[in-house]
Amino acid sequence: MPEPTRIRLSESLSNAPVIADGVLDAEAFKAKIKESVADEMAYLAKATGQGKIRGVGASFAGSPDNGNDLKESFRIMYERQGMSRDQAENLATLATSSR
Repeated sequence: MPEPTRIRLSESLSNAPVIADGVLDAEAFKAKIKESVADEMAYLAKATGQGKIRGVGASFAGSPDNGNDLKESFRIMYERQGMSRDQAENLATLATSSR
């Protein structure tokens, strides 16, 4: 849990203890703390996208590129290695043809 979240929860929970018959109800307060932490962790997971696959290609994001981005990356790499545009294009096609 991020430190700012921990501080915010600590402050909000300490300002609202569970009181029963004028005394702190320790068990109810523990339950409230656990529930608040669980709710916050669920919120953070949803807000940050935890548990979702990210950064492994456009096809997982719902917009398949049919290998075009990968092929372009290979072409650029081969050109930087000193190959002509045609050579780089051919090698990039070969490198991505088995996908």
